[in-house]
Amino acid sequence: MINGKAPNVRYGCPNYRFRDTCTNKVTILRTRLEQQLIAALSTNLMDSRLEEERTREFAAQLKARIELEEKLAREVEVNRPALEKERSELNSRGRRLGEAIATLGLSAFVAEQLRTVESRLAEIDRLLTSKPAAKLPNFTDEQITEFLQKECKNFL
Repeated sequence: MINGKAPNVRYGCPNYRFRDTCTNKVTILRTRLEQQLIAALSTNLMDSRLEEERTREFAAQLKARIELEEKLAREVEVNRPALEKERSELNSRGRRLGEAIATLGLSAFVAEQLRTVESRLAEIDRLLTSKPAAKLPNFTDEQITEFLQKECKNFL
């Protein structure tokens, strides 16, 4: 960005603009650059030569995400007793910190300790209240291809 304020920002060579060490005087408005970027993305999204790669990459990322979700659900079930115990200990620690604050006042150290306890409690509560995931679906390459084609068309 070499000058202007949104939405009339201009992009160009900073060495030309600020140091006068470049002969590239070309600049472009942000709105024009965005239009060109969207046009290029749209063209690439509709390029059938890239369809197989898009499908393969999307399928790999989808599979990895499904496996992660299943792993997390298994871990919560296996670790439920430990999580409940940790939650109880954190509640006790939080009460003690609250008593210390009431007695001695708030210090930066105690405040940070309390934030840490509250953050972990929130995470444990989220894990414990999450419903066990049903078996997540597997999708065929055809379903993924159809989904991506539809989404690419919707992008336009």
